[in-house]
Amino acid sequence: MTQENNNEAIKFYVNIIESPSDRDIYFGRSEGSLIQQAVNLNGIPCSVRCAISKDAFVFALTHDLPQVIKSYDDRAPVLHISAHGFPEGIQLSNGEQITWAELKEILTPLSEALKGNLLICMSCCSGVAACRMAMNIDDTEAPFFAVIGHPAEPEWPETAVAYATFYHLVAKGRHIDEAVKAMQIASDNYGFQIITAQTAKQAYLDALKEMADENIPATLENQLQLQPPSPLAKTFIHT
Repeated sequence: MTQENNNEAIKFYVNIIESPSDRDIYFGRSEGSLIQQAVNLNGIPCSVRCAISKDAFVFALTHDLPQVIKSYDDRAPVLHISAHGFPEGIQLSNGEQITWAELKEILTPLSEALKGNLLICMSCCSGVAACRMAMNIDDTEAPFFAVIGHPAEPEWPETAVAYATFYHLVAKGRHIDEAVKAMQIASDNYGFQIITAQTAKQAYLDALKEMADENIPATLENQLQLQPPSPLAKTFIHT
């Protein structure tokens, strides 16, 4: 799929679920609002939900997001999650945690309905670890097309600038992998990366053949960082 100009740019929308820390709330910082403004300037639909508890977060994914999808059935969906992250999952404003296994259980039916075309942007520490959701040899369907995130602890301004850049360039017709490289440059943080579900699962299968490690997913993250972007990252459309 060629995307040389704005007329050929992928049509997409962004659904942001934000769970700010107490510090963010105190200082009035909202990544969701910032990203929404940047995305709207490009004429891209964007919705923001603030979920401070697990119940609210699950409701946003199981009720609000499907409703948004129905409203924009001619656009590719992007789920943007902004929260505190750690290698095993995310932590919400009230301290409740959601593991990758729990998030996978919620997202898999949605991804199946979307025929695997769900792009997830994780704006949090250890966000790229969300690729673990695809590391199950028994799964026939992945809970996402690809994950964009960071393996370490990017600073708040870095993530905001990085994702604003990413959405701007995709809206202008740039390929996803090119937009990820640009978000690295714009934020001056080269840890941001994209990992497709196919790449994550294959890396896991390869590791199973070579290692007898009880914590294989954790050891895979450094390996995945060294791999070039999958050809599937050229477009949202997973064929």
